[in-house]
Amino acid sequence: MFKFFKKQRGAMFGLDARIALSIFAGLSVVTGVSMIQVLKDNRAEKILLEREKVASAVDALQEDIGTYLYDEISTQNWGNLYRALTDGSVFNAATRPKWNGPYIDGDFSSISHPEFRAIRLRFMPTAADVRNCTVAEIRGRLCSYFLVLGWPTTHPVPTQIINKLNDQLDGPGESTPESNGKVRTDGTLLFLELTTVLN
Repeated sequence: MFKFFKKQRGAMFGLDARIALSIFAGLSVVTGVSMIQVLKDNRAEKILLEREKVASAVDALQEDIGTYLYDEISTQNWGNLYRALTDGSVFNAATRPKWNGPYIDGDFSSISHPEFRAIRLRFMPTAADVRNCTVAEIRGRLCSYFLVLGWPTTHPVPTQIINKLNDQLDGPGESTPESNGKVRTDGTLLFLELTTVLN
């Protein structure tokens, strides 16, 4: 009987190798899941960076133009309001000489967003709401510029990212977080407050 076991050289090594491979495979899965979670969490930080850069650009553009930007854009929509940061031709002829841009460049210069399909600007009430401002609200300085990320149905911003941003910018425990504060949503689009509209 002992002669049989003596002939089984390598059998123990094979068992050890299978155990080691199983352990490494398990560790690989755990590491992979952890890395995916880290990358997901990193998306909120990237959005905060986008917000900071766009906010600075909007402030500079608003200061140069010195009036309600939307009135000065020849074809009025959220995309052209964002395009105004890099392309002065979207403004009416009388306003173009005031444009001293581009105010933003690189990855932030296009209205196409690499992950959420679109990046735009929108006027929304500073008070709790998710809608376009009226002209009277804008004239009364009751509105803010909001950065808009996402595209309905096809490229929604994930809820976990919206919640993380809301916790960071508005704090936990906020009542009606979807329509209140600096972070808002309509279920698919993410709205981040940038600055108050000038008269």
